[in-house]
Amino acid sequence: MELYVGGAYQGKLQFVLSEHPELTEENVYDCAGAPEAVPDPSQIIWNHFHLLFRRLTEEELEAFMEGFDGIVICDEVGSGIIPMDKEEEAFRERVGRRLVMLAKRAGRFERVVCGIGMRLK
Repeated sequence: MELYVGGAYQGKLQFVLSEHPELTEENVYDCAGAPEAVPDPSQIIWNHFHLLFRRLTEEELEAFMEGFDGIVICDEVGSGIIPMDKEEEAFRERVGRRLVMLAKRAGRFERVVCGIGMRLK
């Protein structure tokens, strides 16, 4: 599994596609899409992964991530001012805790800023 994180609009998807010339946008599942959309097995890049945390319960997320493999692209959502809304604060904490778990499992982990990757693992 590979994990790529960075701020919104930092060129993460373009960076991943440049690192994997064998893959195209047809291999991308956009988690921002309709909740009922089911990815097909050829979609091995999971873009906007943080948005799954809004749609899945903790149990569903646990089951999904247990056997998960592929390329994960996720926005960093924990930086900046802590939201006043308790639900938003809980969302950010939930994403952060899961990213820690994914980073430990990942064979490759990069942070992307302005389209440039910085390999962390």
